[in-house]
Amino acid sequence: FAEAGGAALHRLRRLPLPADARPGVVGPCGSTASGWACGARGTILHTDDAGETWHGQVTNSFAWLEDVHFTNEKHGVAVGSQGTILLTQDGGQKWRHVGAHLTEWLYAVAFAGGSERGYVVGETGVILRTDDGGESWKVATRGLSSNFLPNPEAEVGHCVHNLAMHPSRP
Repeated sequence: FAEAGGAALHRLRRLPLPADARPGVVGPCGSTASGWACGARGTILHTDDAGETWHGQVTNSFAWLEDVHFTNEKHGVAVGSQGTILLTQDGGQKWRHVGAHLTEWLYAVAFAGGSERGYVVGETGVILRTDDGGESWKVATRGLSSNFLPNPEAEVGHCVHNLAMHPSRP
């Protein structure tokens, strides 16, 4: 993973993990030594030594987790299958379910630098927004446009798999 601005690049080594618990995404936070990975059966792993060792975190979830994002060393959100949104406020010691009571697969989560505002995107055009750091989520699909749909301004039908936020315009 890369430090802000890409100044330092660190290689991630493949570690022996159970086949159903392979990491999917790594999200660096705080320093280049700290990062998280997520995957099947609610797996969230943490490293604080640039990937030399990984430690499992208890999520009490069996969802396939697609993305994990930490806004600082303590506050993180993970998303995945069956509308799963997990929140931690203690660096992953405890994860708890929060969310909007969805069944759609959620693919990505992002927060604008240091902001309490974040977004989650998923299948069937689901876009959720939080203004309280992930405690609560509301639907935020208004204003999407997809030129491949018969109705480009439809409220459903978009399939958003990733998102990026500009730090100055959360």
